[in-house]
Amino acid sequence: NNNFGAQSMQYNNFESATNNAPLQAASILRAQGPGGRLGTAQRMGTARMGTAAQRNGTARMGTAARGAGGEEVRPMTSIRAAGYTSHGKPGTAGMGQFGNAGMGPAPPLAVKEMTLPEDIAKEKEKEVNTLLEESAIANSEKKFSLALEKAKEAAKKERALCKHRESANLMDQMNIDLTYSVCFNLANQYQGNEMYSEALNTYSLIVKNKQYSQSGRLRVNMGNIYYKQKKYPSAIK
Repeated sequence: NNNFGAQSMQYNNFESATNNAPLQAASILRAQGPGGRLGTAQRMGTARMGTAAQRNGTARMGTAARGAGGEEVRPMTSIRAAGYTSHGKPGTAGMGQFGNAGMGPAPPLAVKEMTLPEDIAKEKEKEVNTLLEESAIANSEKKFSLALEKAKEAAKKERALCKHRESANLMDQMNIDLTYSVCFNLANQYQGNEMYSEALNTYSLIVKNKQYSQSGRLRVNMGNIYYKQKKYPSAIK
């Protein structure tokens, strides 16, 4: 009985498969289409309809769809929409302006006009610092006359700078260190040119100014001058 039941079940399964075979074959043929070959999406049952351009037959490989009147829309790989072309747009030089050789140097930068009092003061201060450096270099090269000339010019410009700041109400920008450097350099150059009276007077102005807390050290320079003048009591003081 058991064998008879098993044979009966196998016969029923075979009969069911035989009856459904034509339907399955028809489905496969429809899926294959005219070429008779299944695609990947069709074999997996995941095929989708294409885009609107593909359904209408207006799509091109590698480009965007065409317009309604047959006008070609921007290709997908184009850079024209961003405004960059090798020929340039009307009224512009295009990208060729970067690749043309022999165009000569670029025009010089426009000089900034010094109109604000702060800008004028900064420019004057630069001139004073430049003169101080030139004076020190000349002294190191034993060019004492030139060093003194630069020191005097620096002192003159520094006084003009102070007057400019006073007239422009820029007293908070007064550079005390610059004034000290100018006076000390002038005294030192007087001393290098053996103009001892002028050097002593300049040193005295610095020492007596209470704004310069470290100016007392310059008394040593004054003592050296008195020693060269053989004024030994004053040199000891």
